[in-house]
Amino acid sequence: TTTHFNYTPRLDKVASWIGPWVELAVWYHSRPTFVGGQTQVVGPVHIDEGAVVAAGSAVRHSVPKNVLYFEPPLINRNDPKEPVMIPFDPECYGSVLPDIQLTALMIGGYYGLKAWYEHVRLLHDRGDTLQLSIYESAIGQIQANIKERLKRLEAIAGKLDVSIGKNEALGKKGYIDEQKHILASFPSWLGVAKSDYYGLDNQIQKVVQGVYQVLDQNPYTGNFVELVKKGLEPNPEIKGDGTAWLKSIREHYAFPGMPG
Repeated sequence: TTTHFNYTPRLDKVASWIGPWVELAVWYHSRPTFVGGQTQVVGPVHIDEGAVVAAGSAVRHSVPKNVLYFEPPLINRNDPKEPVMIPFDPECYGSVLPDIQLTALMIGGYYGLKAWYEHVRLLHDRGDTLQLSIYESAIGQIQANIKERLKRLEAIAGKLDVSIGKNEALGKKGYIDEQKHILASFPSWLGVAKSDYYGLDNQIQKVVQGVYQVLDQNPYTGNFVELVKKGLEPNPEIKGDGTAWLKSIREHYAFPGMPG
């Protein structure tokens, strides 16, 4: 799993999540995601596990798992030889709620990965000073990614008052209602998104106890991936508890949809 960043014509920096969500990625058992050469990923999108993106594609939509994806180039349907030119106002947003909701889930994914490092990976390497310092650096980078995503969402929210006024002049009621919903929901959601959430205590305890059991049964080799593949992932109870735990963290940060 990785993330990809790009700017939009409105100078908003957005992210894409490539690979399975964190609750599946940590078990190293997902099908690989393949993105062919010369592909442009136009975020925010999610390219799920097992997806194959054809070389040279422009990915403008999220890609579900286990599909071959290619997107035809944009053409002028009236005259394919002529370029497409339509009016564009960078201050006037259309439907932006799906992008905010996807980015919120990405932020939740970062928090889930942070929890996995702090409660599982650090537990595995608790006696290895060098490995612990590497993990602490990784946790710092995850936290920086969260901060960056929140900063960019705050910037978008700060532009919506102007966008609503422009859409009112155009009579775009659907966009107006959606953007007003975002502004009404954003402050409370932001308060949640800026706070660490590690799941319920009983969830953490079950996962940590399961990890301890596997550690007791396997001598320390310093190879965490091997431990997951041979000790944690094959255990349905540990994997089930861990998957549910990380998914609950990711979904804790979901941005609310439109009422009704």
